[in-house]
Amino acid sequence: MSVSRFILTLALRHVPPARAEWAAAMQAEFEVLETGRLNWALGCLWASLGWDLKAHALYWLAVPLTIVAVEQWLSGPIFWWFIKHCPIRDALCTYDSYYSFSVEYLVPCFVFGLWRTDRIITTALTTTLCLLAYTYLFFALVMNARGYVHLMNMPPVVGEVVVLAGALIAVTAGARLRQGVQRIGLRQS
Repeated sequence: MSVSRFILTLALRHVPPARAEWAAAMQAEFEVLETGRLNWALGCLWASLGWDLKAHALYWLAVPLTIVAVEQWLSGPIFWWFIKHCPIRDALCTYDSYYSFSVEYLVPCFVFGLWRTDRIITTALTTTLCLLAYTYLFFALVMNARGYVHLMNMPPVVGEVVVLAGALIAVTAGARLRQGVQRIGLRQS
């Protein structure tokens, strides 16, 4: 399979039903092209992404906004007030627990997996990119940090991979739970 065919296949994978005729026309045009197939496939991918953004606008807004809200809440005054007044403060106030970067985003990932079982990889990647962008901007702009920020006190790239793996596991767990519940419901009816 050529790169251009792979890109076209990716572009046509989740076309909204209202655009099925356009997708078939793009596929037919691709088949008759002798040159410029890669450019055509990239254009089809771009069009498909635009259709997807319009068709699933709530999803594309909810994922990044939720991640930023969770991060802001955890780094904001509400979280620190809770830590200060919590009856089990001594157990929570260790370096590992209140800077557990890998824990707070897992709950929204799990919920997004429950909501959109068809978007496991997309949700994990979007969540990870939003979380990393927020974290790096926070450290660069607010903390005035320079150089590499060690996520979870791990070496470069390892922290990012751990964040992505955690997101992927949480989203998959949510999606599999929903699919299992749906299967049980279908058997009983």
